[in-house]
Amino acid sequence: MPRITTNFIYNVALTLSTYLINLVLFPYVSRVLGVDMVGKVGFVNETISYFSLFAILGIPTVGIREIAACGNDRERRSRVFSSLLVLLAGLTAVVMVVYLAAIFIVNRFQADRNLFIIGAGTLLFTSFLIEWFYQGLENFRYITIRSILVKLVYALAVFLSVRHPADYVRYFTLTVLAVVVNAAINVGYSRRFASFSFRNLDLRAYFKPLFSLGLYKVMISMYTTFNVVYLGFVSTETEVGYYYASKKLFYILLGLFSAFATVMMPRMSSLAEKGEKEQFHRKVGQMFDLVFAIAIPMVIYLVLMASKIIGLMSGFGYEGAVLPMRIISPVLLLSSMAQIWVIQILLPLRKDRIILLSSIIGAATGILVNILLVGKYGAVGSAIVMLCSELAGNLLGFVYSIRRGYLHFPLKQAVVFLLGALPYILCCLPGIFIDGCFPALLVTSVLCLLYFFLFNIVLYKDSSISMYIRSILSRIR
Repeated sequence: MPRITTNFIYNVALTLSTYLINLVLFPYVSRVLGVDMVGKVGFVNETISYFSLFAILGIPTVGIREIAACGNDRERRSRVFSSLLVLLAGLTAVVMVVYLAAIFIVNRFQADRNLFIIGAGTLLFTSFLIEWFYQGLENFRYITIRSILVKLVYALAVFLSVRHPADYVRYFTLTVLAVVVNAAINVGYSRRFASFSFRNLDLRAYFKPLFSLGLYKVMISMYTTFNVVYLGFVSTETEVGYYYASKKLFYILLGLFSAFATVMMPRMSSLAEKGEKEQFHRKVGQMFDLVFAIAIPMVIYLVLMASKIIGLMSGFGYEGAVLPMRIISPVLLLSSMAQIWVIQILLPLRKDRIILLSSIIGAATGILVNILLVGKYGAVGSAIVMLCSELAGNLLGFVYSIRRGYLHFPLKQAVVFLLGALPYILCCLPGIFIDGCFPALLVTSVLCLLYFFLFNIVLYKDSSISMYIRSILSRIR
């Protein structure tokens, strides 16, 4: 079985490549298209993403867990793979009919009908990306290499063909084609590891977790995806553009923690199946170390340097994205910790009901705050929706995990990392006095990175993050 550290390196390489490509691509696109066209494309993208949630439901999560449980049994793996693909095809067909009907019925969609028709390709092929299959196999090397190559070709195509605001349709088409190409490659390559067949399907076994975890995803979307759609209905494309820009970097950074959570989930499922509690809790402790060491400094950096980051990433005209970004920033820490008790604990232990209840609480909060604030405050209101919903939605899962003994919250570690993070504020101060976004961010990033290594390797050598840093450095050497 591949080592967790190796898989983490691959997944971090994938996340960092995404970060670097977006760091170059998004500033270019946002400047060429302008805030209104970015808002238009963002609204269509998020609406399609919302439909996609119903097409795939909980299959990605169930798929990782069930494929991982198959081990090296190809026959069992093929049966699971075939069953989930048939369910995917059925769900996607139903959602596609509803989506096409909505394009021609809903008035708000009429102005962007051409984009929605093109986006049908994203809706269809997102269902067959089957990343869950390779994650369950722990084949992160393939995922990383394929994704990086496709993203590089996509970025090159955007730079060569998107030159004016009127090219927003071309930009969106290229985005759809990137999804289509990824899905086609994934489905073709899957034949090396599993055989598709309509015989011996076991569809009923997956109905309950599929819809339970799918509803969980839909509930979460009420304050991640749906709030962008709602913002597009009750406000302007400019406000959507502000919020879309403020979220862009947030989700790239959150991908760092998702990378590790995704790598760990198959292993945690295996430990839960075998009843190895001591090893299970040790892995959870390592995840907390990672979150505290990285998420806390990132939140500080994003809050203090938001204006410079937005200035570099999006350019002139996006000043309205600064405050939403500052409001969203603490969600990075909340979401990262939530991945511990959801992805690392409750999912492997098959506590799907608690996961669903937590998401319902978050969704109810999101709907209420959407109604109260978004129409009046636009992008700022949507940012508050996200923050309040994450706080409310995570509370139940956190308390339940502690009371049942599944989670031992490392309060001492949290205090150590919080106090150790205070010097990051000093590292960011020079950025206030340096003219220009890039020089300010370069200086403050270098200072923060130097202190990061000083704290985690020299001052607090006993943490798991120190172990991972040393392991990664030794592999690089």
